Amino acid sequence: MAKKSYPCSICGVQYIPQNWRSKICGAYVCHRKQRNNWRKKNAERINKEVREKYKLSSHKKNYAHKYEKTKRGFLVRKYRNMKSRTLGIQKLKSHLYKGISLLPKGDFYWWAWNSEEYKTQFKTWEDSKYNRKLCPTVNRINSSKGYQLDNMEWVTHSENSRLGALSKVRNNKNKEKI
Repeated sequence: MAKKSYPCSICGVQYIPQNWRSKICGAYVCHRKQRNNWRKKNAERINKEVREKYKLSSHKKNYAHKYEKTKRGFLVRKYRNMKSRTLGIQKLKSHLYKGISLLPKGDFYWWAWNSEEYKTQFKTWEDSKYNRKLCPTVNRINSSKGYQLDNMEWVTHSENSRLGALSKVRNNKNKEKI
């Protein structure tokens, strides 16, 4: 028994449907036209769904930004960044952090909460309306040792950048002498 052919609803070509729902011939062009027609008919609904989804995600982002500007949230982000550097997740400078140690999370929080330097620097950063140069950061005194209690200190972001640039200059001079 021969299957019955039908005209495609888009291009008019006769075709044999694969299933009872098929109303188009199966050509790529016809599929694209059918999809575009559906999108035009449902544009209002699609746009509304996208707007709602964007509202939710932007709300989460705003909440995260606010939380990270609290003392506790700032420390959570700081430790997460330190951990991602030591694990090699941040690929750009992974050669600088490869194989260095990282103290446990609880020890880091205890060290930070009991540090007067952190409290004063955080307050200064807040008062400056979160100026990036005044943001408190953890400086490793000896960059080869890693994140250990006796090797860390709180400094501002600009000071930490300056110290990093100085260490690069020192390392280059040492290489030239050798």
